[in-house]
Amino acid sequence: MLCARTTIAAVILFAAASAQSATTDVGDKLLSVKGTMDSINEELRAQHADISRLTSDVAASNRENAAMNRQLLNEIKALRRQNQALWDTNQALIKADSGDNPNGVSQSAKEILKAVGEPRNYDIETPDGKMLFGSEEYVYVQEADATLAARVDTGATVSSIAATNISRFESDGVKKVRFTIEFNDRSIDVEAPFIRVTRVRQSSSSEFSYRLVVGLNIKIADYSVYTEFNLMDRSHMDFPMLLGRSLLTDIASVDVSRNYIQKRADPDGLLIINRDLYTLLKKNGENVNKEYDERMSMAQGGQVAHPDDSYGSNLGTDSTKALPEVTQKTLKDEYMQRLKDAGVSLPPDAAASSEGTVSTSESDEAKDTENSAENDDKTQNTKAEDK
Repeated sequence: MLCARTTIAAVILFAAASAQSATTDVGDKLLSVKGTMDSINEELRAQHADISRLTSDVAASNRENAAMNRQLLNEIKALRRQNQALWDTNQALIKADSGDNPNGVSQSAKEILKAVGEPRNYDIETPDGKMLFGSEEYVYVQEADATLAARVDTGATVSSIAATNISRFESDGVKKVRFTIEFNDRSIDVEAPFIRVTRVRQSSSSEFSYRLVVGLNIKIADYSVYTEFNLMDRSHMDFPMLLGRSLLTDIASVDVSRNYIQKRADPDGLLIINRDLYTLLKKNGENVNKEYDERMSMAQGGQVAHPDDSYGSNLGTDSTKALPEVTQKTLKDEYMQRLKDAGVSLPPDAAASSEGTVSTSESDEAKDTENSAENDDKTQNTKAEDK
């Protein structure tokens, strides 16, 4: 019995000693982990300090770069003014040199012009030769024979144009697309070569839409290019056209603070403006295409004439170009004048008869009367020669 108790007591003491040893090991490990964490935190604080210092240096560098850019722009403007002043001086000297020359500009003046050249207009182009586009520009579309106001969007990959009633067809082995541009209460029918079908996803939607892509010949100021446009219904949008990166890359820089920097390529043609401006002008009774519509009306005037009084006296869209009205009364007056010139007198009831077509017998009678009068004249002349 005593031996068993002694064994149990030994086991208890051993367990207590083991537990105390385990507790000591855990404490040592926790202390080791805490030291490691303190070291990491210290390193993170040092890195945060470095990041803050670098951020301050970058901000200072950006401010210096902005100041330098402003200085360079001011210097460029000053050089532009000096260049323009030199050009104006050369023009004045050339004009003075050719003032007494009956043949115009002298050879020396021509050499000066050739050597100097025309100054660049940095209001519409960059110093490296790229065009400057505003956030809105006028684009002439050859296939539509119209100028469209376009929104310049550097976030769009491909340009797009308003299109409804889209249909595909083939002509002489060439795949084409026929569509209608409906904007500003006008409908313009367009045909263009088919390029491909593209998949587009707008930023406001996660779903894809499929659109036809066509090739169009466009012109902005003096720059002409054949480029791709995808067709889409822009009836709910403000602009009938959008210019994307596929057109802007390598040819233009965008100044979003300005609009319509480039001149219109077709200043006398049909103009389609943005929807808000058109609505405002329409409300005030103004029409941006007034001169164009009048010119088109004048060009069509007199082309369609009706030789019948059933259509009234309006023989064309422009009465000043219309042909004279031709009616049955005019024909009868001409016939009666022929009879009068031939010396034929008609009864009063025949002269005052109702208007109508001249009968064949009356025409034959008139011809016979004229022939008789001519024969009598010939007979009298023959008798006079015989005498």
